Amino acid sequence: MRGISPGFTEYSQLISDNFSRAHNPKWPGGEFVGSTEGPGAMLSLPQSNPAAGTDFTITVPTGARWRWQALNFRLVTSATVATRIAEVVVQDVAGNVLHRIVPGASQAASLTVNYSLQNGVIFNSIDPAQVMVGIGAPVMLFAGWKIASSTTALQAGDQLSFITPTVEEWIEL
Repeated sequence: MRGISPGFTEYSQLISDNFSRAHNPKWPGGEFVGSTEGPGAMLSLPQSNPAAGTDFTITVPTGARWRWQALNFRLVTSATVATRIAEVVVQDVAGNVLHRIVPGASQAASLTVNYSLQNGVIFNSIDPAQVMVGIGAPVMLFAGWKIASSTTALQAGDQLSFITPTVEEWIEL
């Protein structure tokens, strides 16, 4: 904005376009696009390990939108005899379960198994320590939504670790 003469002010657009980690706005005169248009930033987001005997929860941050691409984690089971099933759920802000992913195998005591949930068709591994599960079509997650483990028969000494979701992220403006 600048004044050319008294009583006359000129307004000009300085910057426009989508702004994200993967894309910078242009000057002068980029396109008018929304913050969630076009490709998002592909992010790998390593998480802290939960306490032993507890499931993990990953929450979409305020102001973000995610397209969930993959999730990798490890479950180390204690010697306590029980059959664990390492399910993963997607919940909305109200806690409603919208999507449930169940592996095709259970996990017994005293085992270490790496789980890999991915988009598309997944072929079963011949290695019982590697469980691969398809999550179907990409799942869109909004601010406050959660990706969480829901492990059947989780014992006090069991430990979930190496929790890393891969998401495509847009910033909501």
